[in-house]
Order: sequence, then C-alpha cells, then structure tokens
Amino acid sequence: MKALFLKNLTLQTIDGITIQRTDFLLQNRQYLNLTRNLREWSALCEDFDSTMYTSTKMIYEEMIERRSIKPRIEEKLPHAEWWLIWKNISLNHIPTNWAATTYLALNDVIPSSVKLRRHNITSDQPFCVLCGLTDDTNHRIKLCIGARDVWNFVEDILSRKLRLEINDPADLLSQNLNVTGELGVWLVSAAISYNVQKYRNVDLEMFKQEVRDTRWRKRHLLKKFGNSIWFF
Repeated sequence: MKALFLKNLTLQTIDGITIQRTDFLLQNRQYLNLTRNLREWSALCEDFDSTMYTSTKMIYEEMIERRSIKPRIEEKLPHAEWWLIWKNISLNHIPTNWAATTYLALNDVIPSSVKLRRHNITSDQPFCVLCGLTDDTNHRIKLCIGARDVWNFVEDILSRKLRLEINDPADLLSQNLNVTGELGVWLVSAAISYNVQKYRNVDLEMFKQEVRDTRWRKRHLLKKFGNSIWFF
C-alpha cells in the first residue's frame, strides 16, 4: 500500500506528460490534519529519490530490501532459486489471479486441513474428505482425485507437446526459461490456481475449458507464443 501510494504521489500525468513530484504532502502536511498513517507515508517521500524509483515495484522492492524481509518459505528452503521462482510467477502474461494463487501455494499458506490443525483452528484430523489422503498444499495441487487428473494432463502437455524435459511440472518455476518454458509456466500456474480454487469440484474438462477461455480472451498470447499455444 505504501509503495503504491508513493508511486501515485510522485508520478503524475498532466496533459499526457508524466512528471515527477514529491512535494505535495511535504509542503502541505504541516497545514493539514493528516492521520498518523498519512504523516508516516508522507515522510517516506523524503527517503525515496523519485528519479530512481519510478514504479510501484521498484519502491516496494527497495522497502523490502531496507527492512531485510524474507518470505518464511525462503528461510525454510534456503537453497531453492527463489529469485527465479518469484520472477517466473510474475511473468506479465500470467493472469493476476493465477499468479496470486501460485504465490500462496509456494508460500504454503493455503488453508488445508494440515494448516488449520497446525494453527489450532480445527481439531479435525488432517485428512481429505474426498480421497482420505493427508490434506496439505501438495495434496490439493497434485494428489487429490480431480487434481491428479489435471496435474497428469499438464505433465503430458509439457513433455509431449512442448518437449520440456522436467521431472515434475512445478520444476519449471525454478528454471531459466525460453519462450516455450514461459508457456509451460503459464499452464502450470493455471493448473495450480484451478486445483487450489476448485478443491472440492476439480474437473479436468472444466480445467481445459478455463484454459481455452483465457487463451481466447488474451489474444496477445498468440503473438507471444505463436502456434505453440494451441497445444490442445
């Protein structure tokens, strides 16, 4: 929120021209009855050179760097190539809702039965009501009845149609990618998002239809990936 606020404050478009302006709150905060949050946020303007930080993403990353904040999963699995993983799920052709759900899954914050029990939100046994397996994040993405069909389908597309040599579809998220690999990540993020969001009602044919619909609506995908995107 702070990064977005500062970007909107320091970059303004007037008559089609983008200008940098950091003085609005700095000059006026002494005259305004600002809330505590706004006083803090306006003070942040003094810490960020608007000639250097010209996007919300840049400001956000600088804030995180200054506070030395790491996602907990990075501390839990320090040897993973997290910078590549975060880069790959942030590819601009991946729909926001797919990327957001994939991010939640990677951080293991999906409210599975294991997660709820671990945090004492429920005393129920951590087993899936659909298949009886332990209900954790990995189960919801890959192992439950319908999820397994979707995951196997994606794995087949990646190996047979896109010719990507991987042991598991999720392995793509941590690799340097060519264009074909980026298409693979697009499909993998679709599968993760669908399986997590539709946990109790996963259906392979409905997943295929959702991918087709997204592919059809986002016509720029054809320009980026060419005929490779018509993998089914």
